[in-house]
Amino acid sequence: MKKLLTLILVLAMISCGKSPNKNTLNISYSIDPPTFDPRKTGHFVDSTMSFKLFAGLSSIRKDGSVGPGLAKSYEVNKDRTVYTFHLRDAVWSDSTPITAYDFEKSWKKIIDPTFPSLTSKLFFCIKNAEKAANNKVPIDEVKINALDEKTLRVELEYPTPYFISLTAFCAYYPAPSHIVEKDPTWAQNPKEDFVCSGPFKMIKWTPKKEIIVEKNPLYWDKDNVKLEKIRIYIVNDQNTALQMFEQNELDLIGTPVSPMPFHAEAAYSNNERLKKMPIAGTAFITFNTKYHPLSNSNIRKAISYSIDRDLLVKTITYSNQTPAKRLIPPPLEDNLGDYLIPNHNKELAQKFLQKGLEELNLKKEDISITLNYPNNDLDKKTSEAIQRQIKDSIGLDIKIVEQDFVSHMGKVRAHKHQMAIARWIFQYNDMMNIYARFSQESDPVNYSQWVNNDFVALLDRANNLSNQKQRYQALLDAEKIFMDDLPVAPLYHLNYLMMNQKQLKNVIIGEVGDIHFHFAQLDQEVL
Repeated sequence: MKKLLTLILVLAMISCGKSPNKNTLNISYSIDPPTFDPRKTGHFVDSTMSFKLFAGLSSIRKDGSVGPGLAKSYEVNKDRTVYTFHLRDAVWSDSTPITAYDFEKSWKKIIDPTFPSLTSKLFFCIKNAEKAANNKVPIDEVKINALDEKTLRVELEYPTPYFISLTAFCAYYPAPSHIVEKDPTWAQNPKEDFVCSGPFKMIKWTPKKEIIVEKNPLYWDKDNVKLEKIRIYIVNDQNTALQMFEQNELDLIGTPVSPMPFHAEAAYSNNERLKKMPIAGTAFITFNTKYHPLSNSNIRKAISYSIDRDLLVKTITYSNQTPAKRLIPPPLEDNLGDYLIPNHNKELAQKFLQKGLEELNLKKEDISITLNYPNNDLDKKTSEAIQRQIKDSIGLDIKIVEQDFVSHMGKVRAHKHQMAIARWIFQYNDMMNIYARFSQESDPVNYSQWVNNDFVALLDRANNLSNQKQRYQALLDAEKIFMDDLPVAPLYHLNYLMMNQKQLKNVIIGEVGDIHFHFAQLDQEVL
């Protein structure tokens, strides 16, 4: 599998003014973080926030690689199924020591089926974690054990080549158990006394307006943190954010936390400030396979094959993205050339529509389907175009409905949609990150409620293969099953569009598009 290129944002940009505070970084989010609890992260905004406020066993280093974090070292046994981590001396922002017990309690809480976590699947490589999440064994049988305050032992179900990378992802960052046990609502309204462990600590959060964090003087790697403060404006209008950047009120714009307007690439195509980079993420339509008639795979294929992905990218995203030819995004596909998604094939779409109608004993006019989308310009124009293309290709009238982002995703996760626009961004560099969503029908992130026994069997086979070529082939075979049954219709793979002022450097873009600011700095000579 091709390794993802790690991109380090050290761009020479043209600035139009001076920053009002020489060591304060000004950025924006499109929405408030849905949570400040790293155990509950599930959106790119709250994940990016967790990377600022918390720390894990491993961390992303300046070159983008995974290196030591709160664990100063670790050992792994011969068959690579038992990891023993040794923690360094480190403290929470209230000076309480960070211990192995914090990790054990946090990880087991995420796995607990009564806890509202969206990332429990990331822990299923740990022995008995999946069984505990499904109430088949008690949580105490999950093989996460603090041997003492400084030693954490983790036993895996099978050798997991990406396990250390997982420990660098924010869902693996512990919450302060000494605070959580006293106040389970500790993260609902964070203020200046919010207890954290990361490179920055909370100063103020004014919902729908701004978040201010400053350097955490008790962070274990504080000497490498150069910024004194980060001010995060909540700006839900992409054109407003762009205007703020042009007026030098923002030092950085772009990425999923603060998307640029979809027309920005055309407008800035000759501007050296604009940078585009592929990430492991995809925009798609999720079909609720429990909803009639989308329970029929031929109806799903008819809709998917009606869509002109090349035209969507050319006329709506202005080539910002890459048309999806298969489920796997380009950074992970290792130069795979086969197309698994017929693109805008009217004849094939009509054939599958007719086949589906016959199987369901329906007429075309009997079908009533709604496509939901979040309220932003890109998804609005994409949904309108898809509506036209489906009508033109197979004669179905699809209703489209707009909702605010939080309501939209709440509906999708509750499986109350029929069709919906959604996105996913990989949390670690392996196809299993997305495939694992579809191993359980009721999982909130299995938006389609789709499970296929042959697909799951291939995932199990891949998990137990030590030969990486054989494992990769098993995952490719799983992709073919997925695309043949089509619980989602990939539209395009994601690229970052980013611009930053010339004084900003060393913002780290990790292997799968995660954004880190703990090495960021503002060049004082150009301020």
